[in-house]
Amino acid sequence: MGILRSDDGGDTWTRLSGHGLPTLPVGKIDICMSAANSQRIYGLIETGDGVPLNGTITESGELWRSDDGGKEWDLVNHNRDLGGRTAYYNNCRVTPDDADEVFFLTGGISRSLDGGLTHVNHSGRQRSGGDYHDLWFDPGNGDRMIIGNDQGVHISLNRGQSYRAIELPVGQMYHVTVDNAVPYNVMGNRQDGPSYRGPSNSLYAGGGIPRGDWHQVGGGESGFATPDPTDPDIVWSSASGAGAVGGIVVRHDEKTRQFRNVEVWPEGTVGWHAEDLKYRFQWTFPLLISPHDNNTVYVTSQYVHRTQNGGQSWDVISPDLTTNDKSRQGVSGGLTPDNLGVEYCCVIYSFDESRAEQGVFYAGSNDGMVHVSRDNGGTWNNVTANFPDWPEDGVVRGIHASKWDAAKAYLVVEAHQVGNFDPYVYRTEDYGETWIKITNGISDHILSFTRDIVEDPVRPGLLYLGTENRLYISFNDGDNWIEWTNNLPA
Repeated sequence: MGILRSDDGGDTWTRLSGHGLPTLPVGKIDICMSAANSQRIYGLIETGDGVPLNGTITESGELWRSDDGGKEWDLVNHNRDLGGRTAYYNNCRVTPDDADEVFFLTGGISRSLDGGLTHVNHSGRQRSGGDYHDLWFDPGNGDRMIIGNDQGVHISLNRGQSYRAIELPVGQMYHVTVDNAVPYNVMGNRQDGPSYRGPSNSLYAGGGIPRGDWHQVGGGESGFATPDPTDPDIVWSSASGAGAVGGIVVRHDEKTRQFRNVEVWPEGTVGWHAEDLKYRFQWTFPLLISPHDNNTVYVTSQYVHRTQNGGQSWDVISPDLTTNDKSRQGVSGGLTPDNLGVEYCCVIYSFDESRAEQGVFYAGSNDGMVHVSRDNGGTWNNVTANFPDWPEDGVVRGIHASKWDAAKAYLVVEAHQVGNFDPYVYRTEDYGETWIKITNGISDHILSFTRDIVEDPVRPGLLYLGTENRLYISFNDGDNWIEWTNNLPA
């Protein structure tokens, strides 16, 4: 990591060192400048703030400034408010007409009026939301600005003293489910919001679905909103705006429009290392209502948990089904630690129960382990070694147990986070004793790593596969795949 400068329009680059810049290793860097003074350059640099990392001393500081085009640099501010959680943020922007006025975008927003020496954290009307990602200034009028955060797009005409929210018909949904009501309802988990439910058809004369017909059903952005298959008034949701925490599960009753928190383990885990926790719940841990008994619900940490009394209590029905590699359960985030569960290793990431036979379970972890139980969780068989061409450090993203045969299941795994972008799709017909790789027809593309697989509920052998950039369909049980792009945005 470092700052580089080009004096020939980008044909060649020189790495800058010394002259006031950090001498120890650093992380993310953002460079911002102003048309008001081309010699003024700011460098917002991620450091360890002097806190030792793995016993090694780290650099300290947040904001460096050059007033001579990058020849000499001064450390002007140590405050972490300017960079915050640098894995997600670390952006600065300078107004086009005042080189001393700098905005800093993190979970919040702050501004300096004296070239970064001091700053003020914005609140009230000056803060249009949270989790800021980008800021644009009108090059000819610094009062006009557009800012983007997790709540959407906001416009200011008075230099950020107040904002007007722009309602865009978009939103990031983690998962989408539907129930069996007539007309059916749609549920989903929106970024930085709870789980929502709304009708697929309002039955109003005009045919529209007003915003007021959508309402919360508990849970949070990273979880699942799962309707009871026999009673659409009951919705199970998971997670929160801060992740899984201690395995947050809520049970919503549509009749009363109320939900009850029935989390597995009442322990706030924000900031904790995975190795220190009783239960390691990942940011998007699975939640499954048994296809054989709607009163039986499963969630997973490193264990499989089961409730049969509406979440009043939870039983552990498996051993640790991961590698439990403690070397991968320490502090996460490098120079800037960030432990919310997103990055927890050694957790069960995918889980399913056979629709053909009660008590047959398939479980896959985010450290590449796969287990099968055929006796309702009494014993578990590690079948990981039975996969051909299994990717190292792969994450089991999806498992789908066949409706037609308890011995059959489909599985997808991917390893793009370690630089392997190949598709990995498998099928077993003997409870995981053997697996066949079924990837014929999937495009050779850097975005072809596999995300999920689902079997058609009516027609045997009809499968749907999702990769990072395509939806595929197979009419012969996965032996061949066809791109299915009709009117889809990908």
